[in-house]
Parts: sequence; structure tokens; C-alpha cells
Amino acid sequence: MQVYAVLYDPNNNVLIAQKRASNRFWQGKVQHNGKTSVNQAGQFCLPGGGLEPTDGMKLDIAAGARREFKEETGVTIDRCPNRHIQPFKEDGCEYAMALFEYPNIAALAWIINVNLQPRTTDAQAPAGTGITDWELSSVRAVPVRDVGLYLGRQQGKALHGHRHAINWYATMAASLPSLLTHR
Repeated sequence: MQVYAVLYDPNNNVLIAQKRASNRFWQGKVQHNGKTSVNQAGQFCLPGGGLEPTDGMKLDIAAGARREFKEETGVTIDRCPNRHIQPFKEDGCEYAMALFEYPNIAALAWIINVNLQPRTTDAQAPAGTGITDWELSSVRAVPVRDVGLYLGRQQGKALHGHRHAINWYATMAASLPSLLTHR
């Protein structure tokens, strides 16, 4: 199961990210069920990834989303309250969003963007030493009403094949306004 961390603030700003062109783990393409998915280079996304056994006996979705967020941004969100888990099933796959409240998304974005810059001594590594999965190039604060302008939209050259990542982001973006309004 894939899990995604959605951080929002009291003003309904949401933190979204943008994928790097490539890194040591992938070259912009993602494999899923033996199919090559869309070119994710430059794609807007939410920090996230697959649940792992370290996420608890019941593969805790919130714990997995927190771990993925730390791996990709270098920032720990253990003290952020988890306000909601939203599961989805699409294209024969299950995925979920974990919504976390954070006081100021713009300030958080600034901290993360500093972490995501290449090190001055080694351009092949991020400045943030807590980042263990450097697949993001930047993050930004976006009003929840505008999230759908970013998530679920193809960026760059499309590959032929399965579009699950882009479709999932579009589904999540469409559900966020009502989830944050009714919290």
C-alpha cells in the first residue's frame, strides 16, 4: 500500500512537492505491476511511498506517512496531530492519505526547501542530512482550493503506459477541499 502525507495549516494551505528530474533510485520512470508508469520528473506530488514492516505490526498508515515525509524532506512530524486517514482504491491498488495539522505551512516549506538544496561540498547529496530518499526538488504552500491545479496534471514529456501516479494525485486533490472543510 502507498501512503501520502498531507500537511495543512489553519488557513487551509497544503504542502505539495515537486519531483526531481532524477536521482540515484530512479530516472523519472516508475514501474508498477510490470508496467512503466508516467514520467514523474517534475511531477507535482505529495511526500509518500510504500508501507514498510517498520511502520508497526498493523502497518500503521500515519506512521508510514510520517516516515516517508522524514525520508523525503528531512523534517520530523511526529508531534503533528494526525487528523484523518483517507483510504482509496483505484486501478486495482490501495493507497491512503494521512492528514496532519501544522501551524504554518509557508514556514515549513522554507525549511524543507533549504534541506532539498544540493550540498555545497557534494552536489550529489541534499543539504538536509536527514533526507534519505532525495526524490523531491522543492515544496510549496498552496491554498487547498488550488491543489488540483498542481496534483494530477502531467508535467513534462509523458510516457506511454500506466498513469496510476497522476490519477491518484488527481483523486487525492479532488477529495482534499471537502476533507479540510469538514475537519
